[in-house]
Amino acid sequence: MSVFWRMLDLCLLLAALSAVPGPAHGMDFRLGVLLEDGSSVSADLINKTVSRIVNDDWMYFSAGSNRRMVLEIAAVPPGKTVQAVQKVCTWHNVSALLAVGSCELAVCARDLGKSLGVPTVVVPVGLCDVAIDSNFVAAGREPISHQVAAAVAAIEFEKVTEIALVYDETQDSQMVQDFVTRITAKKVACSTFLAGAGNASQVARSLTAGSARLVAAMLTKERLREVLLAANATGAIRVDYQWLALDPGVNAAQLLSWLPTAGFPVNLLIIRSPTWGLATTPDTCIDQLTAVVPGCRGDSLTVAQLQAADSVLAVATALLSLNASDSASESRVTCGLPGSWPGGAAVARALKSGTAPVLGGHNVSYSAADSHALSPYIELISTHSAAFGDRPTFVESGRFNPATGRLSVTFADRQTRQKLLFANKFLSFKGRVLNVCSPAINPYTVYTNASNGFGGKVVEGYNADMLSVLESSLNFRSLVRPPSLASSSSGSQADCIADILNGKADIALLFGLNSGSYSSVEFSNDILPMSHTILVKRPAQGTALWNVFLPFTYDVWLLLLGMFIVVSMILYVLAYFNPFSAWNLGLPFAIADEIWYKEYVWSLVGSFLQQGQDFFPFAASPRTILAFWWLFTVIIFGTYTGELAAQLTITVQRRPVKSLSELADDPLYKVHVVTGSGIHQSILRAETGSLAELRHKLEPVANEASCAETVMYTDNPYQVCIMDQNMNAYYANNFCNKAYVTNDYFNPSFNGLVFPKNAFYTAAFNGALQRAKETGIANLIRLKHFPVSNPECHVPEIVMTTAAINLEGIGGTCFLTIGLYIMAMFVLGVELCWTNVCKKNPLDFMCF
Repeated sequence: MSVFWRMLDLCLLLAALSAVPGPAHGMDFRLGVLLEDGSSVSADLINKTVSRIVNDDWMYFSAGSNRRMVLEIAAVPPGKTVQAVQKVCTWHNVSALLAVGSCELAVCARDLGKSLGVPTVVVPVGLCDVAIDSNFVAAGREPISHQVAAAVAAIEFEKVTEIALVYDETQDSQMVQDFVTRITAKKVACSTFLAGAGNASQVARSLTAGSARLVAAMLTKERLREVLLAANATGAIRVDYQWLALDPGVNAAQLLSWLPTAGFPVNLLIIRSPTWGLATTPDTCIDQLTAVVPGCRGDSLTVAQLQAADSVLAVATALLSLNASDSASESRVTCGLPGSWPGGAAVARALKSGTAPVLGGHNVSYSAADSHALSPYIELISTHSAAFGDRPTFVESGRFNPATGRLSVTFADRQTRQKLLFANKFLSFKGRVLNVCSPAINPYTVYTNASNGFGGKVVEGYNADMLSVLESSLNFRSLVRPPSLASSSSGSQADCIADILNGKADIALLFGLNSGSYSSVEFSNDILPMSHTILVKRPAQGTALWNVFLPFTYDVWLLLLGMFIVVSMILYVLAYFNPFSAWNLGLPFAIADEIWYKEYVWSLVGSFLQQGQDFFPFAASPRTILAFWWLFTVIIFGTYTGELAAQLTITVQRRPVKSLSELADDPLYKVHVVTGSGIHQSILRAETGSLAELRHKLEPVANEASCAETVMYTDNPYQVCIMDQNMNAYYANNFCNKAYVTNDYFNPSFNGLVFPKNAFYTAAFNGALQRAKETGIANLIRLKHFPVSNPECHVPEIVMTTAAINLEGIGGTCFLTIGLYIMAMFVLGVELCWTNVCKKNPLDFMCF
């Protein structure tokens, strides 16, 4: 700042001492113009404004007037304010001053006008404000704080939570701090980057690495160009990035030349002083502007050019306020005679208090509070491409009213009618054809021989139906193809991911989340739930021949046999040693059966079969045992007969595998999975649990069809297929009653679309998928291709029948009876052999 004040002192000193008075030039008005090199305002523009509008007696001077405006124009190199002062001091009889350029030149011109007492208008080019502290001086544009307020309103409209601010060392620190304060007050995080000389690439890389997608720029035109070109090289200039720049002082055509012209549209929003629509709609140019700018090329105009021309006309209008016959209307101001023109104060008052019709057909007026030009609004223009690949143009997308703080959005998307500040904000693909990779996996993707009309084949299946919904929502067409380098006949998920990484596909579908590839690609939100299940071949239905024995398990039958032996032995012991038995008492009706063990065995058999028994023990203790035996018999028979009815009327489909843990515990089974699938990776990575135990049973196959067919069409019954629940349900329904799917769900994940890493359209697809789920369309498509069951062939685990019990149902009883008859005939043969062959006494037979 000390350098600045020293230069200011020098300016004032030169203004007071340098020049000497010169001769007057009649009644002509003399306008001194300082134009800084690089300000975009040329001497030709000023000359045309004066010669074709002011001096041609068009709008500003009455017919027949002999007053004319004479120009004194000086080109000033950047930073050479001393040279500017020296040039002014060579002019004589200056009626007004106009300075267009940097803030440094504007401040110098302000102080010159104040010192000389001559009406002065300064038009700063760049993001700076010039404080006006003199009645003789006015600023030809609104305060820069209006643009800052418009930028804050635009960011608030976009509803972002994070932005990046890029600024350079020439910007006023107070302005930058004011912007950051306003933004953070709106609960928007703001990361700042200083774009210095030579570090544009570093700033661009930081923007790409960061998460902010809205970038605000407060840069000079040279630095903005460097940053935009570097950002384009690093991928930070694309449709999902939004660039917002305060007016850098260049025209629209030059801005567009710094942007990529091919590929996806880019979003650049410029906030600037109003051009009244002239810079974006050339066909509306009025005569005044056409006279100054032949052809009225709107994209070739800068705001500074319009403001400079408007300032010339505003000064001309103020000068006309002087009475033509008043001698005070002739200026004699020179550097040697500051304040020597009494009419200067009147012109300055007329300049600030009046209004002047200017190039855009509007009126320019000045604020009484700060002597800046009043702008009813701040203009927001945005790049817009009608279709992908079209060269962008600028359209007016919004207007900000500084007085009310209200932002009006003036641009609406043609298809959705949604109002947009960034006209190229991604809402749809505008008919673009997207390359989609999908392996031929039925029922997801089924390729046909029919042509789709734009280089591909018609595709059917779940993926085709989902793509149709997404195409309608996002306005694109799909060119679905199998992987370019397929590792198998149908291709695999890994092959499609390779196409994504190589840039051969924009989308791949429909894939389960695979953490092995998650770091290199990006997944959409879930579309289909994807837990894994086990596809198992149904065992052949067993015979019902022995169902009569099914009410009791093997252990119960052995227990009953043991009960006969044990209870008969207890009865025998109690009767044999009991002193109250009829045999031991020697009663006349006593029989030897009471103390024979085999008789107790037959007695229990008779009572158990509810056929009665030959005798009863006489003593109370064995009779007590028999009472409990009869109670036991009633309970057993009630249980048996109740269960027997169910066993003879219900067909039970036995399932050898019901859960993952059962499969892991059974050493006989082999497990088939698709190579590279999510479950394959999970099993290989598992360290403990059932999945880890499956590792030694793995037999990977090429694709889903091979997995299911291996289980179904091989003779080995000890094979299962583990896939996601949708594929297993599909094959289980196709194989009908030959296969079943376990009810055990494990390794949950999801199916989704796959995009290139950081693809700009990921969020749009996620939104479309969410809408499809909320409306129920996604669920309808899922049920169409993956029904929960097939009613035509569904085989439940238990089948109820109402038919009569057939011969097979009682066949086991018949075979048992025949077996007992054969055993009885065998015993008879032994007895005959004992008596007839061995000539033994029957009473000596061991079993008698």
